[in-house]
Amino acid sequence: MMDFTHQFLSNKGYKDMKAVNYDEFGNLGNLTYVRKQGDTLIYPEKMSVRVGLDNGDVTGFQASDFVYEHQKKREIPKATLTVEQARKKLNPEFEESYVRKSLIKNDYSKEVLCYEFGGRINGTKYKIYINADTGMEEAVEEIKPVNETT
Repeated sequence: MMDFTHQFLSNKGYKDMKAVNYDEFGNLGNLTYVRKQGDTLIYPEKMSVRVGLDNGDVTGFQASDFVYEHQKKREIPKATLTVEQARKKLNPEFEESYVRKSLIKNDYSKEVLCYEFGGRINGTKYKIYINADTGMEEAVEEIKPVNETT
């Protein structure tokens, strides 16, 4: 399915997009993409593609966040902390699966460069965003299993 949505975005002229989230609703899959600049994911520049799970047809496309937030060459601040220093801010019980640089908006709508750590703690998956300048925890996002409904 990601092949269909990636090709759809490419055909529409959206390059350097990375899938960061996936949900299913009935017979539809919804993928959220963000733009990648260098080695950094730009979360304010996001879009969603909805696709039929039976045939791969794109049934929905939402790109207003991308349109309003897009900058051709966004100025990405340099990280003050190394990934190793940021990792020390995590709970020692956190089992890391990956780490990557991400530009997100904090609670004050200010863009901040973070290290995004993906992994598990107590059997639950999370994304944890550690500010790459201050070492403060900017956000924690629980990743629910695909077929779980709330």
